[in-house]
Amino acid sequence: MHRCCSKCREPRDRQEKTCRVCGRHTDVELDVKDTLRIVSKRVFVITRQLSHHTDAGMSAVYLAARKDKPEMYGAIKLAKPARIEALKREAEHLQNLKHDHIIRLVHPERALWKDRKDGEELHFFALEYMDGGSLNDFLKKKGNIFTL
Repeated sequence: MHRCCSKCREPRDRQEKTCRVCGRHTDVELDVKDTLRIVSKRVFVITRQLSHHTDAGMSAVYLAARKDKPEMYGAIKLAKPARIEALKREAEHLQNLKHDHIIRLVHPERALWKDRKDGEELHFFALEYMDGGSLNDFLKKKGNIFTL
C-alpha cells in the first residue's frame, strides 16, 4: 500500500522514511482518513494536515473530525518519536491552563494518548480547533502590533 509525501504528494511505500523526490524525512505521519482513538469509543478521522514536522519541531498538527459526530472538529498534535517527553510536558501544562483565550485539551483527564499505526506507537493529544490560522500567520498579516 502507498502513502503520499505530505510535502510534495509523491507516492511512497509505508516503510520509506525519506521521500525519493523532495528528500523530506517523514518520521511518523498520518494521511487523510487515518484514524486515532481516544478512550474506547472516541475516534478521530484525519481530514488534513495543518503543520508539518520540522527539524526543530517536536510535532505535526492535523485537523480531525469525530467519527461519531463529523461536524465536531479538533486538532491532533502528533509527537515525533524522539520528542514524546516534550510533548507530554506541553500537554500537562495545557491541562492546568484555564482561560477563555487559551485553546483547551479535548480530553484533559489524560495528558497524552497512544494509538498504533503501521506497527508504530503514536503519541498525541487532541485540542479544540479554532479556524483562522496561527499566531505567526496573524503577525505576518498585521505586522508588528506590539510597541514599547
